[in-house]
Amino acid sequence: MSHKIISYTPEMLLKDNLNRGVKEELLRKQNDHIEANDGEVKNEIVDDGLSEEEKFLLLNIKKYYDKIGTIYGVAKALSIQDWRVRKYLRKGHWYGLFYYDKFSKKTRLLSYKKNLSKKLKKIKKYEITKDRLKAEIQIQEVKKRGDNNQNGFLIQDTLLSKRAKNSLINAGYQALEDCANLTEEDILLLRNIGNKTAKEILDELKSFKNGERILGNNTLELEGEDFESLQDYLIQVLSYPLSAIMLSVRATHILMNSKNVCLFDLVQKEPDQLLHIRDCGFKTVKEIGAFLETLGLQFRMRFSDELIKKVLEYQRMKSSREVVENFKKDYPKKYNLIINAKLRNTPQERIDQCIECFRLYKEEGTLANAGKKLKLTRERVRQILKQGTSLGLFNYSGHEYPYFEKEKLLKDYARLKSLHELAKINNVGVSYLRKILTAYKVKDKDLDLIKENARKNECIEQYQKIVTELGHHPTTTELQNSTHRNMLARRILKIWGTTDKFREELNVPKVIRTFPEKSRQWMENRRRLAFIVRMENLDRIRDTLLLSGSMRSSEIVYACSMKPPKVLRLLNLLLARKEVIREGIGSTIKYRINEEAV
Repeated sequence: MSHKIISYTPEMLLKDNLNRGVKEELLRKQNDHIEANDGEVKNEIVDDGLSEEEKFLLLNIKKYYDKIGTIYGVAKALSIQDWRVRKYLRKGHWYGLFYYDKFSKKTRLLSYKKNLSKKLKKIKKYEITKDRLKAEIQIQEVKKRGDNNQNGFLIQDTLLSKRAKNSLINAGYQALEDCANLTEEDILLLRNIGNKTAKEILDELKSFKNGERILGNNTLELEGEDFESLQDYLIQVLSYPLSAIMLSVRATHILMNSKNVCLFDLVQKEPDQLLHIRDCGFKTVKEIGAFLETLGLQFRMRFSDELIKKVLEYQRMKSSREVVENFKKDYPKKYNLIINAKLRNTPQERIDQCIECFRLYKEEGTLANAGKKLKLTRERVRQILKQGTSLGLFNYSGHEYPYFEKEKLLKDYARLKSLHELAKINNVGVSYLRKILTAYKVKDKDLDLIKENARKNECIEQYQKIVTELGHHPTTTELQNSTHRNMLARRILKIWGTTDKFREELNVPKVIRTFPEKSRQWMENRRRLAFIVRMENLDRIRDTLLLSGSMRSSEIVYACSMKPPKVLRLLNLLLARKEVIREGIGSTIKYRINEEAV
């Protein structure tokens, strides 16, 4: 088979990075080709030695090299070594598939690594990946070969593993129709096929046969459900919205990013078209294909014009919610398959772990206690419970905190005067209680004011009880007589500062002290005796100063045999009456009698 190429000239070969022997051999082939065509240079050359796969691989790598501009960029985008890219380009150049000039103008403008990041950002829209490159090569192979079997599917286009594809193709099978009647024993006899690969091939053939039955017959019989009309079922299931389907996280995102609205848009696509979506691989496509098989659908489905019109009309008349409700009502078993689709792809060990974790959480009551039983951390237990909820195994919404009214919280706080006690009686944490108070715009200043008012009210209530008990407002002495009254007096001093301020706030008149007659006489006699003693002490100080002249206060203390504070008080009294004069400053102060006053 020949391909159209650009004819080589000696000037073009001089620019190439091939060695001298390769250049001479290529020029010799070129000259022989020209002589064989009577001196005419044609744009085609026979490229013997290349298979179809190699040709399209080289052409695709050259295409991405033209888009990126550097060998390093192509290698990084395709996750291969740069020397392999260079080898492929040289190989295609040698066999005449394209012209590769290492020192082209475009390559010179792009440095090897300096501006690579900027260039890769510009070509992000191409989404160059290994899977996409393989998919495009497969698509080009199909287009190149042509679809000789309109009703069959080529093995190369299926989602089988590479080992399964190569084994079937090497055995002479080109389409799934050719090997549809193979048994497990027949498949195991093929080269390089084991039990795992045989099971994979049998599953693919089973899905292919199910697809033929759905498309070919007018009735549908699947796993215990008998449908009177295939058309009614197809209208409803094809109108089912993709937004209501929950598969794995990656598969769900792929469905949302596929720009499809319902299953009708999805089943008409080729599996390779999904591979062009970012983050989509063969495993995800297989998962989506397996989900479609449970509903009796598959990729590459074709429908009659009459059915298409009915599906579109049904979608126009019904909303997405109505479509789901009608499907749930008419086909409950199929609806359960859709709901449990995510659960089907979850390993049984993970399901058992989620159920056991939820059971222990219900028994123990807390995540920490359940974690001790399972030998896991509290956070890991919470993650497992969240995962089980997303799978639909149970409903775990975390710790449910109750709602509290603002008036009730403030009333209880005024009674308890402690956030810890308030949180304890309401079975919540202090941090959550603070969040509620913050939501109600209650600040710490407001809490302090509430606490202070509550304490004042308690003091007032206790004071009223004492007034009721005595029959009159107690005096300060009466408040300090007994133990419980003394505690109230101390609290009054701590909150109000003085007892008089407390009485002023309550508008309590000042209590007049009344004493019995004997007590009054005793106090009067004591007052008189104290006055006489004071006068005697003053006379003693006068006599001492008259005899000794100027004296210090310490000398007066020693001479009169009195205590220093008393001597100073008496000297100040004499100074006020101007009977004594003070001389000097600091430690040299002395006192003497004022002769003028005498």
